[in-house]
Amino acid sequence: MQNNQFKPFSNFATPFTIGLQLLGENNVFQPDQKFEKYLAEKQSLFESSPDEVFQAEADTLEAQNEVLDFVLTRISMGNNQGKSPKTIHCPISHNTYNRTDYSDRPLMLASLLVQDDLVIMRRKANNWHLVAASLCFPSSWNLAEKFGKPLVEIHRPVPGINDGLDPMINRIFNNLQPDTPVWRENWSFYGDDELRHDSVESNRQAKGEHAILENDTFIRREYQTLHKLPISGGILFTIKILIEPLDIIAHQRNPAKIATLLLGQIESMNKAQLQYKRLDKNLTYLRNYLRPLSET
Repeated sequence: MQNNQFKPFSNFATPFTIGLQLLGENNVFQPDQKFEKYLAEKQSLFESSPDEVFQAEADTLEAQNEVLDFVLTRISMGNNQGKSPKTIHCPISHNTYNRTDYSDRPLMLASLLVQDDLVIMRRKANNWHLVAASLCFPSSWNLAEKFGKPLVEIHRPVPGINDGLDPMINRIFNNLQPDTPVWRENWSFYGDDELRHDSVESNRQAKGEHAILENDTFIRREYQTLHKLPISGGILFTIKILIEPLDIIAHQRNPAKIATLLLGQIESMNKAQLQYKRLDKNLTYLRNYLRPLSET
C-alpha cells in the first residue's frame, strides 16, 4: 500500500482513457492526502444513515469476510497483522477496530480501512447481481435503487447498454480470474467537489447532477478495480473517487498531454453519450479551456 503518494494524473499513464487494463498486485488501494477527509465522511454516514450507505444480502457474510481479509492483506504490507486478526489497525488513519464489533457487517469494516467504496457482485443464473455494498460516495446513483439488481438493470441508463455493451460486461465478469484483476477509469464533470452524489436515476437529468459552472468546474474521476474472490466466487468491485478543479490541469508537469487526452475523449462521444454526461451544454466552455492547453 502506497503512503499518501497518489497523484491525480501522474498515477495514470493515459488519464481519461476508458477501458480495462491489467492491475498490478500492489496497486489496488492507493491512499492520498485526502484519506482522513474520506474516512471522516464515511464514519459520519455509517452513524447517521447506515441503511443508505450499507446493504448486504443475508448469505454474503463469507464473501464480506473474504473481502476484509483481502483488504488486510493489501494494506498491512509487512505489518504482520495476519489473516482474520481480532484487533485491526489501519496503518494510514492509525485507528484500531475490534473485528467482532463488525461481525454482521465485515464489509463496512473493510471500507473503513481504505478510501474506496466496496461492492460485491455474485453470479445468479446468467447474470451478476449487486449483493453487498459499502457505498458512501456514489456518482449520481442510489444504492437502494440498485441493490439486488443484475448488471443489465444497474447499467440501464448507460448509452449503448442495449447495443451489445451488457453482454460484453457479463463476459468480462464471467472470465475474470483471481490472478488477473483489472482496473478502469471513469470520469465526469460536476459543479462542486462533494464526495457524495446520491440520487435516483429518474431525478438525475432533471436535477442536473452533472451541470457545471464555468468558474467552478470539477473533474470527478473514479478509479475502479475488479477482483475475482477465489473462495466465495464473487467479484469485488472497488471505487475510489478523485475530485480536482478543472484548472489543476494547467499546473501539471504535462498539461498539453492531459488536455489533449481529455479533449480527445470528449470529441469522440456521440450525442447520447454527451447528453448522459451532461456535456452537450458545456462543450464550448470545455473546448475553449482545453484547446489552448493542448497546443502548449
